[in-house]
Amino acid sequence: MKKPRRTMPTPFSRLARAFAAVTIVLLAASCGNGDGTSSPNLLASRSDGSAPIDTKIFAQALVALPIETLSADEIASLKFSREEEKLARDVYELFAASYTLPIFPNIASSEQTHTEAVRTLLVRYSIPDPAASTPPGMFVNPDLQALYDSLVARGRTSLVAALAVGANIEEVDIVDLTRQLTMVDNRDITIVFENLLKASRNHLRSFASALEARGIVYVPQYLPAAVYQQIVGSPMETGAY
Repeated sequence: MKKPRRTMPTPFSRLARAFAAVTIVLLAASCGNGDGTSSPNLLASRSDGSAPIDTKIFAQALVALPIETLSADEIASLKFSREEEKLARDVYELFAASYTLPIFPNIASSEQTHTEAVRTLLVRYSIPDPAASTPPGMFVNPDLQALYDSLVARGRTSLVAALAVGANIEEVDIVDLTRQLTMVDNRDITIVFENLLKASRNHLRSFASALEARGIVYVPQYLPAAVYQQIVGSPMETGAY
């Protein structure tokens, strides 16, 4: 049997590496038994591995939650997450136009619901939306702009590179969301971030599986190896419905 190739670690953003250093313990706790969330499930169950937020369930959940005072960290986290989810959508949409593989349009569609969920919270709290008028591939946050540019350049080289970029994105999302969950306490924000975290784990499983099907063993770049193996070694998280 042909031995699977292994992807080589590639430097990502300094921001993501800094986050990874302080979230190892939290990430390990978040993966648990493939469950990972204590919040109501907002994700639609999809057999293709994508994990969109169900807008109807989300709207119903918000009605029951109070609008609370936001800290500076919560405001910053919402603005960052809005653009980070947009980044994932923009990258996957670009790759969907280049590669005839369903994983890219399917997960791009999920990411659209994710960035819109964060936008809903920005509107709910009257926070200016950094992505209100930016076209695909453009970001207010300079770190995210640099990250997008580097991801696209790498992913355009081959299908395997594009799939590895997808796995990279989901790893970074997991690191960032885990860090942000230590900084927020408003229930509505926590529910959204925990569901986005679960979705990112599902997306990471999907990209790792797509690489494995092509004889590539993905090497995690931002998650501890044990945490990554716990994620990809557990079933897709489909929630309560």
